[in-house]
Amino acid sequence: MRGIAGIDVGGTFTDVIALDPTRGIVIAKTPTTPDDQSMAVMAGLDDAGLDLTMLEQIVHGTTTGTNTTIERNGATAALVTTRGFRDVLELGRRDRPNLYGLGGGFEPLVPRRHRVEVGGRLGPDGQEVSSLTPEDLDALVAKVAALRVESVAICLMHSYANDAHEVRVESALREALPDLYVIRSTSLYPELGEFERTSTTVIAAYVGPIMGWYLENLDNRLKARDFGRDYMVVSSNGGAASHRIAIRFPTSTILSGPAAGVVAAQRVAQAAGSDNVVSFDMGGTSADIAVIAKGQIAQSVNNSLGFRLPLQVPMLEIDTIGAGGGSIAGIDDAGILRVGPKSAGSVPGPACYGRGGLDPTVTDAHAVLGHFPLDALVRNHIESPDIDAAGEVLDQQVARPLDLSVDAAAEAVLEVVAENMAGRIRLLTVERGLDIRTFDLVAFGGAGPLHVCALMRKLGIARAFIPPYPGLTSALGTVMADVRHDFVQTFRRRLGEVSADDFVQVVELHRQAGKDLLAEQGLADISAHEVTLAFLYDGQRHSVDVGIDAEVLDQLADSKDDLHRELSARFEAAYEAKHGSCLDRPVVLVSLRSTVVAEVESLALSMCADALRSGGGAAPYEVHATFAGLRSVTRVVDRSSLGPGDTLDGPAIVIQRDTTTLIEPGFVATDTADGILIITEAS
Repeated sequence: MRGIAGIDVGGTFTDVIALDPTRGIVIAKTPTTPDDQSMAVMAGLDDAGLDLTMLEQIVHGTTTGTNTTIERNGATAALVTTRGFRDVLELGRRDRPNLYGLGGGFEPLVPRRHRVEVGGRLGPDGQEVSSLTPEDLDALVAKVAALRVESVAICLMHSYANDAHEVRVESALREALPDLYVIRSTSLYPELGEFERTSTTVIAAYVGPIMGWYLENLDNRLKARDFGRDYMVVSSNGGAASHRIAIRFPTSTILSGPAAGVVAAQRVAQAAGSDNVVSFDMGGTSADIAVIAKGQIAQSVNNSLGFRLPLQVPMLEIDTIGAGGGSIAGIDDAGILRVGPKSAGSVPGPACYGRGGLDPTVTDAHAVLGHFPLDALVRNHIESPDIDAAGEVLDQQVARPLDLSVDAAAEAVLEVVAENMAGRIRLLTVERGLDIRTFDLVAFGGAGPLHVCALMRKLGIARAFIPPYPGLTSALGTVMADVRHDFVQTFRRRLGEVSADDFVQVVELHRQAGKDLLAEQGLADISAHEVTLAFLYDGQRHSVDVGIDAEVLDQLADSKDDLHRELSARFEAAYEAKHGSCLDRPVVLVSLRSTVVAEVESLALSMCADALRSGGGAAPYEVHATFAGLRSVTRVVDRSSLGPGDTLDGPAIVIQRDTTTLIEPGFVATDTADGILIITEAS
């Protein structure tokens, strides 16, 4: 049996799920240590009782890159630009933080005093307009040295067409300042768009030293415990890569943790026989939502981490809303009930945790309504739960101001947070022309299974799936992720001017680069090579992506006419599907992006189900809980006592170590062989 461990670092808890060669599936949940997440990772491995010498693979999802950017505590960085382009970060795209006003500001990650211009200039065709002289480089090195920064981002005009100047600048800085973290735009993602490429490179320089320190620190801790292999890190594209490769490409880890959850949701949907699902991961502070249509997770290279912080790297399209179990409820100045985005976090946490929390939260509303039996809270690491405290804060801060009973106030809190999440899901599907009623829902995270029935009711969704370990699903996703590497080549030429040989050469170049990176990780075989072509009509700015298998592209390349005819037809079909009609204009090929994939062995859901059921469940019992204003006798069932084919009619509460699932009246849950609870409306 192959030992493997998956770890997900969240804002509140660090989750571990592992296949131990001697004991089978083991799990652990330990408080996250924000100052050094590697301490929580090691504590989680210890809590799971894992002998690291018995593990062949450790895969890790981290929030270090995300938190560093959002909290603005990254490295002191400098930016090297072509002369005259020092202010690209401020210029942006002529947008503003407040759509309906002139107020609001923007603070770049690199201040203006740390932006250094250098001579030399390349044109959009890659030809040299003015030379980059040794004197230019000497002056640049002196200016950067005087700044005493920790890292440098290099982004020169039109380097996507020719990176010769960027390479020379990088070499000069590395030679003269060997302790400096240096990264150039063409090593990350050499695409068009000066502002987006500059921002992406700056983000890499801002998080790179922090990310590198963290990943190396974790590697040292693992080696000290005799783990003799390179551990893996989940990438924003839903794949995984060696931590050494992640250090070289720090922006690839920005959505590391949430991406792992979406990968797991895709596998759960496949096991349940569904191609169209919404992935819904609700934790303590936020909910991450992603759309999986026709079995494929939506991806994008045009992403944003905030106002004027575009990030141009391949990422899963994941939308985040400030709605979690710890989201605080209160009355605003207009007398309206609001829930979130501020969260009580884990310290002090919701009032019902008995840790001194003074603000009413979503979790407190569930506790007051009886949705959390005391033993469920204890199982979820709450040592001294205090339901009365939850009632008191809800009464003082919600019920009395709105002239409601405490139960009615608690239900109002749950109604508001459910409507917030349902509204975001509607938006994400309607924007793509999708009918949410034709989708299923995969609900997980520490709080997701508590809200699954409410979302089904609001959205008209007929089925929902709860994974075997809902609270650990993102950790499970880390060991389900295949190894993926992305590459891009900019063309910006009319399709008719691109020869079949051009396509073949670029695809082969990407294939070989992928093989080289896989070889660094001890992987020899490519399982899939996916190509995405970005097209637009001449005169347009925004492109449309067209996917095609690399082998199909190679076959079409035997005939230039067939190749151009097929690609034009695919583009027009995609364009018409998005915009409703096509244009009578020449087609321009903007870029060719490749994704090289290597499949790796992962944990099967059925193994998780067997482990979940192996302990035997406690006997069911009954409590009183409130649903839609009615106090109902509600059955409490231990998740491990359910077997394949078992059904559970609502109202019911399913408890387990990592989360609680709420089956509301009018719904029924059925367990499957893979340990997936399928929730439907009762007939």
